[in-house]
Amino acid sequence: MMFNLLLTDSKTEAEVWHESLELRDYQLNGLNWLAHSWCNCILADEMGLGKTIQTISFLNYLFHEHQLYGPFLLVVPLSTLTSWQREIQTWAPQMNAVVYLGDITSRNMTKRLKFNILLTTYEILLKDKSFLGGLNWVFIGVDEAHRLKNDDSLLYKTLIDFNCTHFSFWS
Repeated sequence: MMFNLLLTDSKTEAEVWHESLELRDYQLNGLNWLAHSWCNCILADEMGLGKTIQTISFLNYLFHEHQLYGPFLLVVPLSTLTSWQREIQTWAPQMNAVVYLGDITSRNMTKRLKFNILLTTYEILLKDKSFLGGLNWVFIGVDEAHRLKNDDSLLYKTLIDFNCTHFSFWS
């Protein structure tokens, strides 16, 4: 199923393809808002309205419409990591998503993999900040962004030093 995405002020349309999937109107509005905001924005919809799907659709838009193939970093709570992985497989199956988790040996093996999206947790990001901070990220998204509530938080201090073109937070 195809949906139209209004991307510019002149309201030109671009087509983004999902295999027999369709965004709800409010999710499409959120996706349009992300496409217009591009960077350093906060998506703060109510819980359960599909911020995950909107974010993945935005990455899909960057991938297909702007030929930005990553790397994209998604920092999410451990409790939602599996859901994120499943939604990426559903909404952006052509993108290679890798979970960066586990002990140091597992993470060292993961470092050698090629990926478009790297999914990790806050805790692993803080443990491996020197490696992750050394990559040039096209996009960094942080779920449950209230963890960045002030500029004294360790997560905030870590992320602010990362090389990144576009930040997005959702809560």
